[in-house]
Amino acid sequence: MSQRAFITDDGRSVVLPPGHGARIGAGGQGQVFRSQLGGQPMAIKLCRQLDGQRLIALQRLEEQCGTIATLPRHRLYHCPDGQRGALAGYAMRYVERKSSVSAPRLFNFEEIGALQRFSWRDAVLAALRLAESVAQLHRHGVVIGDLNPENVLFEQQGDSRRRGPSTWRAVLLDSDSFQIACRDRRFHCPVSRPPYTAPELIGTDFSSTWREPSSDGFALAVIVYQLLLHDHPYDNALLQAEPELEVTARIRRGLFPH
Repeated sequence: MSQRAFITDDGRSVVLPPGHGARIGAGGQGQVFRSQLGGQPMAIKLCRQLDGQRLIALQRLEEQCGTIATLPRHRLYHCPDGQRGALAGYAMRYVERKSSVSAPRLFNFEEIGALQRFSWRDAVLAALRLAESVAQLHRHGVVIGDLNPENVLFEQQGDSRRRGPSTWRAVLLDSDSFQIACRDRRFHCPVSRPPYTAPELIGTDFSSTWREPSSDGFALAVIVYQLLLHDHPYDNALLQAEPELEVTARIRRGLFPH
């Protein structure tokens, strides 16, 4: 397999090495690779379906929100024979694995045991940092839409030798699914994970439903509950007559034990 070459919207070259050695993630919407741009590490997301206008709208937010969300910095185009071709994806800042931890790791007692200096205070401040990042995106007109633990990283800021979680920040991933309005166009969030979907959105067509920031508030509350209590708030909401009720049905019916 030969290396793959791309060109950015400002004319710079990006090359991915052959094979999958540089791949750092994959999902339903595409694959993410580690690369270099201008001598700096960057994350490259190659997407199966893209709307160039959506990426442009998100790019405009990068300067204000780029520290709390992996927003596009550059659009990437295929570069066959040195010529700019079709839109392929985008480049975003790279979050170092050594200085970050994914939200799901903080839900598991065994995983927490492997982390150094993690306490109840850390868990509370992690929840606070996530709430701050969500609020900042809302202030800039973004609804995250697909807010779930797999899309949340907690990143160490500054000197990693400093003690305490006050140096953390919460970073939101998969920004290409964010709901955002730009001039005369509205870009919907087409996806959502059932355990984090607000009751009013269950059963709706996400591709045409305009969401309110309060729907992120529901997902945020579920994640905060998981950070503090290590359980999904609706997992224990069982009726004796319906012990196998799915989590979405429990959410829709408000079967919350507390």
